[in-house]
Amino acid sequence: MLAVYIALMSLPVLYLMGVLQQHGWIMPVSQQDPGRAVPAAALVTALWIATLTYAVAQGLMYGTQSAIFMDITNPRVAATQFTAYMALLNLNIAYSATWQGIAIESLGYPRTMLIDAVLGLACLAFLPWMKSVHGNEPDGGAAARARVAAVLLGLGCLAWLPYRLNQAALGAAGPIFETVFTVIFIASALFLLAGAVVLNGSARTLGRTGAWLAPLLLLMFTRRWIDAFAGWLGFAGRPNAFTDVAELVLRVVPMAGGVLLLVLAMQAWREVQLRPA
Repeated sequence: MLAVYIALMSLPVLYLMGVLQQHGWIMPVSQQDPGRAVPAAALVTALWIATLTYAVAQGLMYGTQSAIFMDITNPRVAATQFTAYMALLNLNIAYSATWQGIAIESLGYPRTMLIDAVLGLACLAFLPWMKSVHGNEPDGGAAARARVAAVLLGLGCLAWLPYRLNQAALGAAGPIFETVFTVIFIASALFLLAGAVVLNGSARTLGRTGAWLAPLLLLMFTRRWIDAFAGWLGFAGRPNAFTDVAELVLRVVPMAGGVLLLVLAMQAWREVQLRPA
């Protein structure tokens, strides 16, 4: 049913995309173009239809989603795990609003809606893994999941360097990639902090190293203010030691995080190998 509701959420998005494309309402209205400030009546009607039908499917999705989260949580840490799921939902709303706003300004409404609908349907591929095992008891697979998460986050961090070196070639799509990497850095930092707590026996040194590196990954968020800070120091628009050092740090920190995460992926993670009592 969750798959059905998510699929239904894509339909009004595609419908509104088609109506906007048909009426040529592609880009956000500029204040310098007041003639297009009032949309056609058909667009207003289509917006209401899409909004109301989307809200129905979204409401059904949220209820079913909460029930599934409650079903798959480990009873030993149910409150903490369920709260973590809700926090991730809020994170999803935050970064989705960010990248979609950037995409609308760069690609227009119809293309952004198409991307949104396709990505929403792509998430259905992950639903088979959302299930309770052995009567909602730990299944012993936590170690494998930790290693997979470490590999994916590590590769994401390592992808930052080629992106940074070719950032100018991406043009208007650059800010969208910036948002994706911000999410990767935050998730990697949280993973490393969790590892520092969990790995108190098999990989204590690696866990402590991750605890020191995690704040640096979180500080990667401040990269958007480097140019402003350089201007405040009077270095704007010309080469200087401050921007050179900042760029070096921006390249080294994610690379170090990626390597550490891949090393953690090779650990046994025996501390999380819980078995049913």
